[in-house]
Amino acid sequence: MWRKGCYPSGECRFFVPVNRGIEDLFRKNTNVMADKKNFVLRLQEEMYKALEKWAADEFRSVNGQIEYLLNEALRKSGRLPKKSEKTEAKKDND
Repeated sequence: MWRKGCYPSGECRFFVPVNRGIEDLFRKNTNVMADKKNFVLRLQEEMYKALEKWAADEFRSVNGQIEYLLNEALRKSGRLPKKSEKTEAKKDND
C-alpha cells in the first residue's frame, strides 16, 4: 500500500515499502528492469492525485503513467534516441 511523507513546505512523497531479504539487494540481474534508473520525485499532493486518477483511467500505475508521459514528451520534441542509437550505445558500453 502507498505511504505518504510530507514536508513542511507542502511537498509530499509517495512510496511503496519493499520487503526484501538482504541477499536480494546484492544479487545481480534479479530484476528485468535492471537497466532503469531509480530516483525520488517530489510532487505536490494535488498533482499526484491528478496523475493517480489519469493513470487509473488508462489502466496504468502512477509510475507507468509518468514514464509514458516522459516518453511521449521526449518523442514529440525529437529528443528520444532512436532504437538503433540505443543498441549502438549499449554495444559500445559492453
